Amino acid sequence: MLWGVAGLPPEAQEDQMTIITRGGKDKPIRLGLMLLLLSAGCFAQERDLSQLSIEDLMNVKVTSVSKREQKLGDSAAAIYVISQEDIRHSGMTSIPELLRMVPGLNVAQIDGNLWAVSSRGFNSQFASDLLVLIDGRTVYTPLYSGVYWDVQDLMLEDVDRIEVIRGPGAAVWGANAVNGVINIITKAAQDTQGGLLSTTASTGEQRSAAVRYGGSLGAGRYFRVFGKFLKRDGLAYADGSPSADGWDAARGGFRSDLQISGSDSLTAQGDFYHGNEGQHVTVYALDPMVYSANDGVQVEGGNLLGRWKHVASARSDFSLQAYFDNTQREEYLLSARVSTFDLEFQHHRLLGQRQEMQWGLNYRRVEDVLRGSPTVIFARTQDGTNLFGGFVQDEIGLLSHRLRLILGSKFEHNDCTGFDIQPSARALFVLTSKHRLWAAVSRAVSTPSQAERDSDVTVSSFLTPPGIATLVNFMGNPRLFSEQLLAYEGGYRWEATSRISLDLAGFYDFYHDMDAVVPGSPVMIPVPPHIVIPLDSTNQSHAHTYGGEAAFNLDVTRFWRVSVTNSHLRVSQYSPWSTPAGLGSESPEQQWSLRSNLHLPHHLEADVAGYSVGRLSEQQIPSYTRLDAGLSRSLGERLALSVGGQNLLQGQHPEFRSVLGVTPTEVRRNVFLKATWRF
Repeated sequence: MLWGVAGLPPEAQEDQMTIITRGGKDKPIRLGLMLLLLSAGCFAQERDLSQLSIEDLMNVKVTSVSKREQKLGDSAAAIYVISQEDIRHSGMTSIPELLRMVPGLNVAQIDGNLWAVSSRGFNSQFASDLLVLIDGRTVYTPLYSGVYWDVQDLMLEDVDRIEVIRGPGAAVWGANAVNGVINIITKAAQDTQGGLLSTTASTGEQRSAAVRYGGSLGAGRYFRVFGKFLKRDGLAYADGSPSADGWDAARGGFRSDLQISGSDSLTAQGDFYHGNEGQHVTVYALDPMVYSANDGVQVEGGNLLGRWKHVASARSDFSLQAYFDNTQREEYLLSARVSTFDLEFQHHRLLGQRQEMQWGLNYRRVEDVLRGSPTVIFARTQDGTNLFGGFVQDEIGLLSHRLRLILGSKFEHNDCTGFDIQPSARALFVLTSKHRLWAAVSRAVSTPSQAERDSDVTVSSFLTPPGIATLVNFMGNPRLFSEQLLAYEGGYRWEATSRISLDLAGFYDFYHDMDAVVPGSPVMIPVPPHIVIPLDSTNQSHAHTYGGEAAFNLDVTRFWRVSVTNSHLRVSQYSPWSTPAGLGSESPEQQWSLRSNLHLPHHLEADVAGYSVGRLSEQQIPSYTRLDAGLSRSLGERLALSVGGQNLLQGQHPEFRSVLGVTPTEVRRNVFLKATWRF
């Protein structure tokens, strides 16, 4: 870590180290403070030319808002982009960890392989209102309306950017894009030519190795193949004892991009994975009534995707995409195999000088095979559902294109809830080249998961006088209909200078027909004799949320960038009954982040990031502050080394507790070393 003072005069180095170590007893804290002081006081002679300027950031092309390319600054939505440079500077090793830097998103680690991620409230492991895609392939599982983040383990060097929409995106993406859309976009094969080998070792969590090779099959025809292996140690319980939630996984895949002709291109890609995970589960049953055990989990799966794009003219283009995805999980409480086939057609056309039209059709078939347990029972162990959909969106330019109106809607029919319409109206007003205002009103729906419709889950057990065994069971309801959201949003973007930008967004959302749990009448079961108290799932809850998010970027000098984000959230929810422990959801009211990236002499870069997360009162999780710091150095054009630490302020801390059956653990301090070699 003494690289951090390289290039300074000897007396300056001594002064820096004296300031940092005086009175200090915690080495990780001194490490973070050292890099923070360097970020505030050093002068550089070099800068990585690949880093975008503030002006370039506003002109980054995004596709998630309207399913076509447009400048981020011209998007009438609350959107944030995590670039490849952000990924490299962060030191993070997983997708959910990277999402911590996005304002309005709450990311909480539950145990060594589980995360809770949500946008604008209602966070839980089973967060049902956030749609996640990888290269246009949805990884949102209909089994419990959420995402298995542990198996979305991409090779991060291949990720081009992550586009995050806070707020509804249902008008183009459909059901379950209620509170947000996360679209992970990987690099084209032609941008990953040659070889790359990356290895990471850390004190507390992870060892990993990844290799990639890209080549050419002729003019306009490129490919890449990759393989990755990781092993993560378990985290810790509150008393500091080690847990059994470690995991290991292996993954491989490919991508090929072919320019067939001047107007036709084809992409084919796929990846396959296998892993073993651990967890500690608490099981409620009749005999014994409560017991805990370590559980081994096996995960495996794969997917194949093909996409054809055709440019008919300078004013018209269309695409056809198809993918097949298969995932399997084997664990004690529930084992499942889910297969998804998806087909989508999309057409984009310019109409005159002021109008741009886009429409599309899609079909999706989902099949699953389930194996429950005495604790988790499904009414149907095999299920298949169909979804038919289409969308249309019209963008109209007015007032010499200073005002843009975007009107559109998604139309869907599924076998569970029938027909849904999800319209949206957006407007972008360009006040000047530096000031933009936008506003939107949208309707979105969240369809009930199979667990909410068909499951019978024992969530508690106890003895009632005179010693009769009693079970409390969550009961699915096949008559549930879709939850509904009516969202009002607005925002302001200010590019003050080429070195300063500000992005503000506010929202007021109304939720109707939300899933609620209502206790039913106790039932006496004669054999074996026991009482069952049902918790019936109904559409009897509603809520409203409001808040705002801010992102501020400042190039202090041409070699030092500082980024600050803040989010504020208030939730008011009405339900006829309180939700049992383990089924609830909760998000912090306040979150802050501060990130600093400094380019130093001799090809050095110092990165510091601080995250402040408010308390979760219902789960009794206190507020916490996280400090990450890292230092990297390029040794020529082929080799790069980096060293850093995460969670430096505390030995360990909890982030989330509300998980059904799984014993949560606490995040630990971690120091890592990474090497990347290009060949």
